[in-house]
Amino acid sequence: MKRGIKNIIYNVSYAFFAQGISLCLSLMLSFILPKVLGVAEFGYWQLYMFYSLYTMIFQLGLADGIYLRIGGKKYEEINLSILKSQYIILMMFQVIFGIIILSLGFIIDIGSNRKIVLICLAITIIVMNSNLYFGYIFQSVNKTKWFSTSIFIEKFFSIILAIILIVIKCKKFEYYIYVIVFSKVCAFIYCLYMARNIISARTVELKVALKECKINICVGSSLMISSLASMLIIGSSRQIIDMNFGIEEFGKFSFSLSATQFILQFTAQISLVLYPILCRMKKQKIKVFYENTRLAIGVLLSGFLLLYYPISIILVKWLPQYSDSIKYMVIMFPILVYDSKMHLYGTLYLKVFRLEKKLLKINIISCIISIILSLIGAYIFHNIKIVALFMVLVIMIRFYLAEYVLVDYLNTSKKSYIINNLLEAILTIVFVLVFWFVNNIIGFILYFLLFVMMVLINGKSYIKCIDMLKK
Repeated sequence: MKRGIKNIIYNVSYAFFAQGISLCLSLMLSFILPKVLGVAEFGYWQLYMFYSLYTMIFQLGLADGIYLRIGGKKYEEINLSILKSQYIILMMFQVIFGIIILSLGFIIDIGSNRKIVLICLAITIIVMNSNLYFGYIFQSVNKTKWFSTSIFIEKFFSIILAIILIVIKCKKFEYYIYVIVFSKVCAFIYCLYMARNIISARTVELKVALKECKINICVGSSLMISSLASMLIIGSSRQIIDMNFGIEEFGKFSFSLSATQFILQFTAQISLVLYPILCRMKKQKIKVFYENTRLAIGVLLSGFLLLYYPISIILVKWLPQYSDSIKYMVIMFPILVYDSKMHLYGTLYLKVFRLEKKLLKINIISCIISIILSLIGAYIFHNIKIVALFMVLVIMIRFYLAEYVLVDYLNTSKKSYIINNLLEAILTIVFVLVFWFVNNIIGFILYFLLFVMMVLINGKSYIKCIDMLKK
């Protein structure tokens, strides 16, 4: 157990470093770029970032299947020849998909700015899915350092080049997109180097490679579709806002989301680090790990909501043109809590126990509900705040369903499940109410006092968590 904890600390430390660099980039692009670009220009930048999130669907679940099938193995145990052959097939398809997207950019009359977004997206599909392929292999065999370094390289070049553009006061959004694409190419070159044993391996027969691709796609497609449905819970709302309210409102709404994304990226990274480690543990040990960390970390995640007050104060002074975004942020911040919990307790454990089909059902149901409610909020109420409230509600329900499946599978106390989620729901509801209807400073004090009280009440949970990690 001690060795496992050391591995967790070692890998998380590298992930923390890489995500620290990613945090710097996110902060700069989220809070400085809107100052440089106009509202519409920033909207197109956000549109590219939004579309690039969905490039993973073009790998058809192949990388996800490999991730699930070899998760927990050592690097020396995997078949390099099969992995190389599958990579070649994957890249052939990515080039085809890239050409199709590129052609659409020239054929369809969507305006010059959106055309630039599509052209850059075509390149992004090829590069990102190559990085995703090797990144999933690195993580599944516990080579987290390699994956974290690739993130560092990408974010490092993005930061340096973006700073140069900001210093020279470049106000064209496309140049900032070019920076992101170039940085991904740099990470792509590093991944190829670290995977040189795979690249230099012999290929297997086409029939064998296609058979492996079919197996991995069958295994991984449910996880990939599940991830896609999960992203569409928020993504569908953003797309509907773009269609109904225009690019400027889309940019403002996306800006309010970006204030929370850097923390979500970090919690997602931690879950990826934990996956291969938990895969090597027995069910009973995983159950103990879950029970001893659940409440402690759940309440602490609610502490992230305290960041709203200082961030809102800074943004009102720094970006007055985004004052509407500050109002949306009151609703957006609970997403930070429940999406983080979904990363750390829902998606992670359901993948470890190979319950991805149940995860798929939960995400698809949540996605459908989100689309319906977003359409109601946009086309019936014509109110972005209502769209945002519906989105938070769906994300909360999705987490409750996912954790219930886990609790039922592990046969843990359903009473604790209800109490834990009730306490955290109270914290979330109080947060929204006090900051919506009460003065910001008073709201901050009230929520802070309630949060401290919850921490003190659950002090024993933190002691158990620390004692378990020591053992």
